Amino acid sequence: MKLLQDREFIQILMATIYCNALRREEQNKLDMAALLLYRLLEMIEQAALAAYGMDTAEPDYYCLVGVPLEGPQQGENSTCARQGRRPATREELQEKFGTIRVKILRKQPSETTLPGQISLFNGYLLLKAIDDPLARGINLPRLNGLIEKRNFSLLSTGLKQWTKRITPCLKNWWRTLPKSSWHQAVPV
Repeated sequence: MKLLQDREFIQILMATIYCNALRREEQNKLDMAALLLYRLLEMIEQAALAAYGMDTAEPDYYCLVGVPLEGPQQGENSTCARQGRRPATREELQEKFGTIRVKILRKQPSETTLPGQISLFNGYLLLKAIDDPLARGINLPRLNGLIEKRNFSLLSTGLKQWTKRITPCLKNWWRTLPKSSWHQAVPV
């Protein structure tokens, strides 16, 4: 997680991945371009959560609750430097997460719990639940659609068919992200 919190390192890595994806697309290596773009979306979400001290492999949801801190390293155990209207309690976070999830997926689960490991989509849902600036302008239903296309296409038609359709979608979705520090790192 420490590398994900190193802003300069992560911006350079994201720029490298994005430029590599563009080169692979030019070479008509669409499978690799799509995988790199998908990984970039994961990395953005992971870095945003890491700024709160959240490890997506072993989440401690108490990093995402409470009063927003004024700056980095405020408090003995905190690594949060990001702002947003964060839920006051873990229960409130779980409720907001569940409400957003039900709204987007359009199905009512028997119970919505916070995930044991944070996937790409759940990461963006969490960022939305805490009103992180990165998530404010993200079209979550569209992101979910891209992830579903990726998942279902891989199962039904194989990687080559998927990449012909999804590579342009992933590239275009990247351009819809809110103007933020990620745009400074990765040219669009």
